[in-house]
Amino acid sequence: LDSQGDPRLAPGLARTAVDDTAVVAIVGPAFSGESRAAGPLLDAAGLPFITPSATNPTLSTMGWTTFHRSLGNDDAQGPGAAAYLTNTIKAERVAVVDDGSTYGTSLASSVVHELGGRVTVTDRVRQGQTDFTATVTKLKGANLTSADAIFFGGYYQEAGRLLPQLR
Repeated sequence: LDSQGDPRLAPGLARTAVDDTAVVAIVGPAFSGESRAAGPLLDAAGLPFITPSATNPTLSTMGWTTFHRSLGNDDAQGPGAAAYLTNTIKAERVAVVDDGSTYGTSLASSVVHELGGRVTVTDRVRQGQTDFTATVTKLKGANLTSADAIFFGGYYQEAGRLLPQLR
């Protein structure tokens, strides 16, 4: 079953899995948004599910007894990213941009919290966006053309489109 990472498709596919007596467990959903959407159905059916990549911290607070995670959540990853930015890159000024997804906003928020005063500007783009002129203008307006680092919380599709426009 492939939800394509879309929280709108996840509940229907979760129902399909629940109704299939051959399914004994789910590896997935992959993303936080679709996990949040499918989780109540999977848990109510008693179907165990383990995500290899959904990192939103609130997923483990939903009361689901069949939910498992195989990696650290954003509250663990954010401090790690912040430590890398400050200790390895030695960034003094950081811009933080996220893609508005459940994953991206949670991770970016954790990084902003950890970096504190080092964060000079934040911005949010939309999933599916292709023109990032407003974000680039905001970063330039904050005099960040020579920023030490820009942290992007989100999926690679938007990051891959944003990077050339920032350059």
